[in-house]
Amino acid sequence: MSADAPLQKHRHDLGHEDHGPVMAERTTRGIQMILGLWIALTAISLLWAMIDAG
Repeated sequence: MSADAPLQKHRHDLGHEDHGPVMAERTTRGIQMILGLWIALTAISLLWAMIDAG
């Protein structure tokens, strides 16, 4: 890269998506939903165990 070359704009500055194709977006959303359910069920289980122990 030469010193007088203009800087390229980042894809965010050009209005492009922050992620890959739609398939990857669906996969990511699915993984987030599974992790959210896992966290919620873990919290419920811990609360249940605390109530049961008391």
